Amino acid sequence: MHCTARQAALLEALWDEPDLLTLAGERLARTGRVLSPALLPRALDLSPARRGALSVVLGARGRWLAAQRPRWSWALGTVEDDDA
Repeated sequence: MHCTARQAALLEALWDEPDLLTLAGERLARTGRVLSPALLPRALDLSPARRGALSVVLGARGRWLAAQRPRWSWALGTVEDDDA
């Protein structure tokens, strides 16, 4: 189940606050929800230091999307070349 519109808005508001974004991602994971499709590209583009909590809420669609671009391979558990 995707996050609610309210949860998505909160995540967007916290996007530039890494610690708060991590907490929000952890809380979202505890509810069993995943990121809404609109947030997936932005989540997949996060820097390595900020990916943590959001990686567990990508869901099946996020993993599928990650397979479409080599730079998003981190979400598949494969090694990423940060210089690419």
